[in-house]
Amino acid sequence: MRVFALTLGILLLGSTTTFGQTAKPGQSFAWDTADTPARAQSHRWELELDGVVAPTPLRATCVPGTGSDASCSALIPAVTPAQHSVRLRAVDAADSTLVSDWSAPLTFTMRAVPATPTGLTIR
Repeated sequence: MRVFALTLGILLLGSTTTFGQTAKPGQSFAWDTADTPARAQSHRWELELDGVVAPTPLRATCVPGTGSDASCSALIPAVTPAQHSVRLRAVDAADSTLVSDWSAPLTFTMRAVPATPTGLTIR
């Protein structure tokens, strides 16, 4: 089992809050790994959301980072507008062995996005 450094951040357009960072639907988690982009892309990236491992792994995209490292990102799955805590780990997709331990937790608040008005008229 190859263990590598994993840091997890979140790409966002909103401001930070006292519970970590703020996100809205359509934004992505982002992290760095000491693996090459090709190897990182081949992993199954498991997400633990609020203490429960999500049944579906993240669909990550990994590109060259610094040196031989990779920078990866994946859309934040649909979650309720509330405070959440997530961790991430890599699993070998071929034989399901762990490639990394869980990352440090990231806490964030998912913001609700108001519905877009439709049927605008003058009455």
